[in-house]
Amino acid sequence: MGFIKDRFKNTESSRDIVGLDIGYSAIRSVVLESSGPALTLKHYCVEPLSLGLTQHWPTHAKEQITAGIKRSLATIDTYSKHCVIAVPDSVITSRWLRFDSATAEDIETALHAAVEEYIPCPLDDIYFDYQVFDTYSTDQNYLDVLLVACRKEQVDARLEIVHYAGLTPLSVEINSHVIRWTYARLYSANLMQTCILVDIGATHLTLSFGSETQQMYSCHENMIALVSKETILQRVQQFFSLFYLSYPYHQFNKLIFIGSDRLLLEFLIEKLTDLYGLKIEILILEQHLLLFCSHVNQEEFISLFPTLFLSFSLAFRGLKASLL
Repeated sequence: MGFIKDRFKNTESSRDIVGLDIGYSAIRSVVLESSGPALTLKHYCVEPLSLGLTQHWPTHAKEQITAGIKRSLATIDTYSKHCVIAVPDSVITSRWLRFDSATAEDIETALHAAVEEYIPCPLDDIYFDYQVFDTYSTDQNYLDVLLVACRKEQVDARLEIVHYAGLTPLSVEINSHVIRWTYARLYSANLMQTCILVDIGATHLTLSFGSETQQMYSCHENMIALVSKETILQRVQQFFSLFYLSYPYHQFNKLIFIGSDRLLLEFLIEKLTDLYGLKIEILILEQHLLLFCSHVNQEEFISLFPTLFLSFSLAFRGLKASLL
């Protein structure tokens, strides 16, 4: 889902895109270049931040993040000015809606009415986007639509930062959506029906599952107050118990972990071995998917891939969109 992409009116294509994951503890950037059907990694960086683990950025955050973005890209002689950024699931409101097929001819009007009814914010204070899933319903007289909305202040703060950093945003994505979209295209779309992508960030745990042709879901849990591996493990176990109670009819066989701390991921996988009989693993880069520029540390990037998967996904999404 290219969240609010149309408001940029940017039709210029680019062979290389910066994917920017602006987190609470670090800025993670990946620069991908398209060379025909191949993807080439030009640059990656993890730039630490010291904003503190809070729900909202402090007043000095914009200057610090802008400087961090510039540092993370300073070692590249030339790079694209185009970037793709994301907002976390924790600031998104989403709702599944069903419309009769006749509504498809005027879906925008129907969605504006739905936003006013279901989203607990004034329409002038939010951006919203949607995706139609017309192959999900067994009854072809209906359309299933995923509606997502975000307060403008959340999006505008990020846009202001990237503009100060000298970058031009192509789109604003949603963390779980772009991760799932990229995984389905680079690995196997069929696996999305039976696996759960688990993103362990500095402040939130996010689960996403579903396929491109079926209803897709994500759910998240606040982990700001958790400081030890043991307390994080306990929260993850509790969250999964509630998750399985909420979705008893879904059949899963695998958990795939990504996140900002690989040592934490390895600890969780070791402790969660017998969780509901699921196969549990850290996401691995299949090396045939990517070419590397000569100056890039290939071994380090492969090790950091679970940490950089969101920024990688953003750059990949931007490349695909710009080449359409």
